[in-house]
Amino acid sequence: MTGVSFCFREVGQPQSLFLSAIALVSRMETVAEADAIPDRSELRGHFEQEMKEASSRLGVLRRAARQARSVPRVLAPLAMLAIVAIIAAGVLFLRAGSLRARPGPASPSPSVSAAAASASAAAGPRAAVELTQIDLPGPVYALAIDRARDSLWYVYMTSGNESAFYRYDIASGKTSQWPVPPTSSTGFLERVEVAPDGSVWVTDEYSLVRVDPISGHVATDTFPVADADALSAALQSSPGTWPSAITFDTKGMALVARHNVKSLLRLDSSLDVVDRIELPAGMVGPGDLVDSHGVIYAAPDGGTGPAVLLSEQGALIGSTTEPVSRFSVFGTSVAAIGSTGISRVASNAATTLLQAGLYGSPNDRLAITDGGGAIYLDGPGTIEWISPSGAVEGRMSFASVPIQVANPLGQMVTVLSRHQIGAITADGTGSVWYVDITSSQLVHVTL
Repeated sequence: MTGVSFCFREVGQPQSLFLSAIALVSRMETVAEADAIPDRSELRGHFEQEMKEASSRLGVLRRAARQARSVPRVLAPLAMLAIVAIIAAGVLFLRAGSLRARPGPASPSPSVSAAAASASAAAGPRAAVELTQIDLPGPVYALAIDRARDSLWYVYMTSGNESAFYRYDIASGKTSQWPVPPTSSTGFLERVEVAPDGSVWVTDEYSLVRVDPISGHVATDTFPVADADALSAALQSSPGTWPSAITFDTKGMALVARHNVKSLLRLDSSLDVVDRIELPAGMVGPGDLVDSHGVIYAAPDGGTGPAVLLSEQGALIGSTTEPVSRFSVFGTSVAAIGSTGISRVASNAATTLLQAGLYGSPNDRLAITDGGGAIYLDGPGTIEWISPSGAVEGRMSFASVPIQVANPLGQMVTVLSRHQIGAITADGTGSVWYVDITSSQLVHVTL
């Protein structure tokens, strides 16, 4: 396989939290990811406490909470009204008894009931078969495959001392865990990546955490909010400089992108900054980042335009001809997802559109292997299996369930709800693992 690439561009995001709340109540689906987030301490404590009382597992409310922080201060009254509406909707949703979030165990254990009940095989060349369900301790938003150890890595984050790294061994079904330093983060913006030396890294708000699975050593480093390469408006409009993406170069050093920052940081295994790679004009705070055989692929924040390709020394190689939001890498193949459909991105930036299609959600996810790939489309709520040529080989749909909730005016309305996928990866041709943030489960499906 030479690889498939999937491209994306946001279309028509709500202009305020109030409109986001209307959208949430009208269809009870995950609102668009908010890449522009102000000072995270503001509104955090009050809203997230209320939200946890409603449901510690309901990913819909957590995403709405994050978008709340991107509204201008002049809209604060509307924002608070919307927050109340969202919480009320969540409480009523839980009381309705539909898709209740279950309290997960202290460590994941196999389960036979959850997301599969609302996920059914839809029209497609082949139907998916569910093989495994693993209960998680709470919502998880990132998933990394460790091919060397045939394992999956994820991190559960919550306030207090319950946050932890988890490794799920695919062959044995056993789970191991390592503690994460106390955090106030929910993990909504976390990225988890496995380094060439076998260590596992995760972004946590303004921190990086590295765990060595062999020694058990856990190290962390916190970035200052101010950065020499940050935009002048980094703390005003769309404020913040948190780590937005992470990958590793051919020497095993970490490359870290930061929101609103015009350079990449290069860090060694001690979490010390070695140097910086200046980004080309127009590329600031990449939303996704991969390094494939010495070529750095950087996607713009929110998938608003083409990706750029750089050498590891920072020389510009070129730009894609399609907008890009997310990447996936397998061997020499690089895939990306964007607004125009499925493409292939070569190391010289040549972009081949394999399948035209409008992917309109920043929550779309993808993963590729040597025999094809899988893409989660948040809009229709489906997982599609893609061949190397871009053809759809199989499809699985997540059923929508009608429920009664209160809208911001207090009126009861019928809305549709379904399970939401936070991350997806593949460990072989047709074999896909995904994290369901609604039911807090890790699920294995295959064609």
